Amino acid sequence: MNIDEKLRERYMCMREITISDYLEFIKNKQSVIIEDIEVKLHKNWNIKTYAPPDDYTLERTTVWSFPDRGNWATHKGNYRGNWSPYIPRNLILKYSKKGDWVLDQMMGSGTTLVEAKLLERNAIGVDINLDAVMVARDRLNFHYSTLLEYKEPIIKTYWGDARNLDKI
Repeated sequence: MNIDEKLRERYMCMREITISDYLEFIKNKQSVIIEDIEVKLHKNWNIKTYAPPDDYTLERTTVWSFPDRGNWATHKGNYRGNWSPYIPRNLILKYSKKGDWVLDQMMGSGTTLVEAKLLERNAIGVDINLDAVMVARDRLNFHYSTLLEYKEPIIKTYWGDARNLDKI
């Protein structure tokens, strides 16, 4: 049993992974392996744009189609099973307002949390894979304040099982 498995067994309930935990983690790791795919940890992002293309509009039907995957902010398509940031953006804009809370109990690489941060929503993300939590923390590691009245949202990440959300 490796150290991650021992820690996981010890913390069967949710354990918050903070920015400090992430910074300690990246001292020794440049990347993680998620299902045989190497995912690099960037530490310092070179963000070109924080929003989708100018011609983006909210979906208004039940059939959604996006011309591309979406690659603004820290979104990347290199994580297995991740989804287009257009999807959480549409849902967050449709069903919440600034300051509301968004939960992603299987956050993977953090696409929903990145969108929540950009749209000024507080968010909680949970994943059973510690490496995935660190990838999400990496992708949340940017400052965004294009508006004078921007208030940095609260973003919490947890290592835990979606079937036991005991910290929420």
